[in-house]
Amino acid sequence: RWLLLPNSIGSVITGTAALMAIILLIAGFIRRAPDRLSSIKDWLWWKRGSKGRLALWQFHALIGTWLFIPIFIMALTGPWFAFDWYRSGLKQMLGSPEPPTIKADANISADADAVWRSFLTVKPDGRYARWYLPREANGEVRVRYLEPDAPHSRAYSALTFDAAGHLLQQQRYADLRGGDYLLANMYAFHTGSYFGLPGRVIWSLSGLAFGSFAITGIWLFFNRRARPKEQASGTASTLIAYASQS
Repeated sequence: RWLLLPNSIGSVITGTAALMAIILLIAGFIRRAPDRLSSIKDWLWWKRGSKGRLALWQFHALIGTWLFIPIFIMALTGPWFAFDWYRSGLKQMLGSPEPPTIKADANISADADAVWRSFLTVKPDGRYARWYLPREANGEVRVRYLEPDAPHSRAYSALTFDAAGHLLQQQRYADLRGGDYLLANMYAFHTGSYFGLPGRVIWSLSGLAFGSFAITGIWLFFNRRARPKEQASGTASTLIAYASQS
């Protein structure tokens, strides 16, 4: 999405793929669940001696079970970065109401030096500050930064200043709760960075495994459709005889 295609095209492709992945993951879980809810061993352990189609099914089902949670999290959070309607819906459902905006003088342009001085006054130990400049001359300047004790690389706090550099709002990551906490960690959940290095490794392996599910799933589907034809054209191994005295 980010490297090969324009954002307007790539986001639609990747977002649609994420929505389809959600449907396929739920369908696969339901398809496997009815016969094996009572046996944890069948859900999680490889059956020894599996060969051919059974071994391929074991790979498809067991790897999908082991990595279901990280793949499902990736699929749920993916459309957030692709579709405005998905992002707006989650914000409305999970987020807190936004505070009213304070209107500044229309003749004042954003003073970057004043904003930076105010930021250093409020947060002299803030790290990796990221600026979000306003589109209008009198808009607000938002600065996202990491606290010294940030739990991961995406745990941003935020300060909002007016064009003259006066502090309007402060939002600390440590103060986030509930839906606001989930929304603030959307990227960290999507990439696995929320869980540190182990999370990034597991998420990377899950992304690689998810591509193999399409190949094994298609092969199993067509192989299953071909089996009745093979059975119908094969030779019978059992002779059924019927005798009558009439």
